Amino acid sequence: MSWYTFWSLAGRPALYLVYIAILAGLLRNRVKKYWRVVHGLMYIVLTFAFVHGFLIGANFTNPIITMLYFAMLLISYAIALMKRLSAQRKKVSK
Repeated sequence: MSWYTFWSLAGRPALYLVYIAILAGLLRNRVKKYWRVVHGLMYIVLTFAFVHGFLIGANFTNPIITMLYFAMLLISYAIALMKRLSAQRKKVSK
């Protein structure tokens, strides 16, 4: 399987990961120990969905839609990185 095929079909595993995240959200109190890991899967889902949509999605023929989705992807990664760095600073200062 080529990388192009993998990324073109990445919407399917992204959808499965969303289902896992939804299930974990419903069972959040029972999976507290693994919640951060499951929540972290959403960044993989965002990446898979974006690349999948960009390669074969009809919505991405409009450059404005493409820029909006790309901006949302970058903003979500930036927020995750800022939160991670903030948490590390708090650990170091303790």
